[in-house]
Amino acid sequence: MYPSRSIAFPHSLQRASSLRRVFSEVRTVPGIVLVVLVTTLYAGFGGPGLGGFAGSGFAWIVPLAVALFCFLWPRPAVAAPLLIWLPWLAVVLGHGGAAHERYEIQRTTMFICPMIVGLAVSMCRAGPRQLRAFLMLCKFAAVFLWLTILFRSHLVFGSAPLGWGASGAGLVMTTTLLAVLFAVEGAMNRTKSFLWWLAMAAIPSLLVARTGIVVSIVVLPFTAAPLRWLWRLGLLCCGGGLMLAVFMLPSVQQKMFYSGEGELADLTWDNPGLRTNARNAIWEAMLPDIAKRPWFGHGPGAAFEGLKMSGWAVDHPHNDWLRLLYNYGIIGCAAFLICAGIQMYHLLRIAGSAVSVEVRILAYTGVSSFVALFLFMITDNIINYPNFFGNLQFTIIGLVYAASGMGRIGAGSLPMHPFASRPVTMLA
Repeated sequence: MYPSRSIAFPHSLQRASSLRRVFSEVRTVPGIVLVVLVTTLYAGFGGPGLGGFAGSGFAWIVPLAVALFCFLWPRPAVAAPLLIWLPWLAVVLGHGGAAHERYEIQRTTMFICPMIVGLAVSMCRAGPRQLRAFLMLCKFAAVFLWLTILFRSHLVFGSAPLGWGASGAGLVMTTTLLAVLFAVEGAMNRTKSFLWWLAMAAIPSLLVARTGIVVSIVVLPFTAAPLRWLWRLGLLCCGGGLMLAVFMLPSVQQKMFYSGEGELADLTWDNPGLRTNARNAIWEAMLPDIAKRPWFGHGPGAAFEGLKMSGWAVDHPHNDWLRLLYNYGIIGCAAFLICAGIQMYHLLRIAGSAVSVEVRILAYTGVSSFVALFLFMITDNIINYPNFFGNLQFTIIGLVYAASGMGRIGAGSLPMHPFASRPVTMLA
């Protein structure tokens, strides 16, 4: 046995000690949080399915099952204020109660899955140590995603070009959420996290994911974390320059225009040379059906069935705002927006009053994640992918309430009502 500070073998013992410390920190993270992280990475990697079901399907079913099991296990009460999302849940479950087809039930379950996961996470015991370990795991997840890029693109063997097409869309959503987290960390005087943000922002450009490129860059100057306006203006200018540089890349030009080249002035919907993958035609075809039932919509999964009946060889409209209007009408879309707005406001209150920097980072990340969500909803099907974005997003939100409530701050100081007046102050 060598002493802990061995002169003969200092580096190996230090590395082993570091690994033990990392493992001991990881063990403190609540189990359901680990499940969400692992399944999210499994979905991004494109893991194999089982029994005829895709691996990405298991990536949201498993966290949902674990979350439901958490409600049966004796543990502290739910700390997250369910009242915030009650109107949206009422709309989704109200429509889901009349569902008959399997895909209608599946869509309903997928829409509420992130909220159920978030409620279960808020029941866990999470203090500053657990939150620090979670932030460390997010960096490990970022490294894993880059390894996934290298493995899936065969760059390590030098035989295939980078780019997955549609199969990389979900992974881009995950990397963008991590970019949101690292942008907030950087704004909270952890400047090295800006390098992690840059690493995540580079992935959408490499995979030529147009919306992901814009969102991953926009979340930096528009982060919810406190940042001086001069810094925001500077970051906005730098982000604009970075997007322009990415726009001029040959791979992006080929993805944007049928001719393989174009200018900023060509980015108009009426330009026939703009490669929209028929999005504009699909959206226009959905508008007459939306106008037929504008207030309450056609029910869960109706957009999927409507596209099939219209002759489109696609399963999704690639616009979640239109999906919400088609399925749940103006009432449902308004409920979603109002609930999300109240959630953002409540997280801002917690972040503004919390003493723990980890709670503030995760709270600001929760707020900024909705900015990314709203932008993705314009051209993608992000609310249909809880396995790539929603589960991890509400896990972050659940951790904020888990650490801020249930006795780990001043007794009874966390308001269960989002408009209550009691302050939120994390004990040191």
